[in-house]
Amino acid sequence: MVQETFARAWKSWAELRDVALAKAWLVTIMRNELARSYSRNKPALDIDAVGEAELPALPSFESQLETAQLVSLLPETYNCLEFRRHKLTDPRRLPPEAREHAAGCPTCAAFGREVDETERELERALTVPVPDGLADRAILHARAPQRSWRRWALAASVLVAVVLGVWQLALRNPPELYARLAIEHVVMEPESFTTVRAADAGAFRAVVQNFGATLKEMPGRIRYIRLCPVEDGVGWHIVFETPQGLATLILVPGKRLPDVQTASAAGWSALARPVRGGYYAVVTPSAASASAFDKMIRNCIFWA
Repeated sequence: MVQETFARAWKSWAELRDVALAKAWLVTIMRNELARSYSRNKPALDIDAVGEAELPALPSFESQLETAQLVSLLPETYNCLEFRRHKLTDPRRLPPEAREHAAGCPTCAAFGREVDETERELERALTVPVPDGLADRAILHARAPQRSWRRWALAASVLVAVVLGVWQLALRNPPELYARLAIEHVVMEPESFTTVRAADAGAFRAVVQNFGATLKEMPGRIRYIRLCPVEDGVGWHIVFETPQGLATLILVPGKRLPDVQTASAAGWSALARPVRGGYYAVVTPSAASASAFDKMIRNCIFWA
C-alpha cells in the first residue's frame, strides 16, 4: 500500500502546488488506494442468490435526500474546517483533537498563529495605562454635577461595547473567510483533478434544483462531483472542464453571505457569491479565470 501511494504521488507530483501540504496530500492518496484495494478484493456476490427484500435501498440524486440523511452518510473525521470553527469560536481553549490536528497540519498551525496574533493585538489595544495625577484630578472634580458625569459614563460604556462588538465580529468573520475556505477545500482534495467521479449531468441538475435554481445549460463537462463536509454543514464539490482549463464549483446550502468574497492563496484564486438557498464558490488558478468562470455560472444557472 505504501509503495502504491508513493508511486501515484510521484506521477502526480507536479500537481502539488504547496509543499507544506504534502503530508495531507499523501494521506488522501493512501485513503483512495485503500478504497481501490477494497473494491478489487471484494468477494463476488451472486445476485441470483439474494432475495429482492434483502437488497439495500440505495440513495439516488432523484430522491433528493434531506441534508440530515446526507450528513449521516459522511465519516466522522476531524478536518481543517472543524479546526477553524473551534479556533474562531474560542481561540484560547481548544479541545484535544484540535491541538492534535494543528500539530500535524502546517496550514492550520499557521492559521492558528494568525488568530493568536490578532488576539494579542486586541489585548494591547485595550490596555490603556493610567495617566499620572489622574487620582488627584478626580478628587478635584468630585463636586461636579453627578448627573452629567453619569451621562458621560453611560455614553462611554455604550461606545466601548459597540467597538468591542464590531472588533469581535470582524475577528470571527474575516471578509474573505468563505473564499479562503473554498481554496483550502480544493487544496485538501487534490484527487478531484486527477480522477473522474460520478460525472453525471443529471446529478448536477438535481443539485441545482435543490437550491431552488434552474439550470439553463451546462457550464462545461463534469468530470467530478462529490458531497463533502464544509463550514457549517455539507456542500457539493464539482469540477468542470472549461475552455480555460479545469474549474471548481462548490455549492453550499443554507449559509448566507453578506456580500461577494474574493481571496488568493497557494497558487489559487476563489470567488464566493451569495445566492438563493446558500452560496457558491468558484476556484481556479488565477483571479481572471475565476471571474470568467463566475460569469459563466451566472449565465448558465438562473438562481431566481
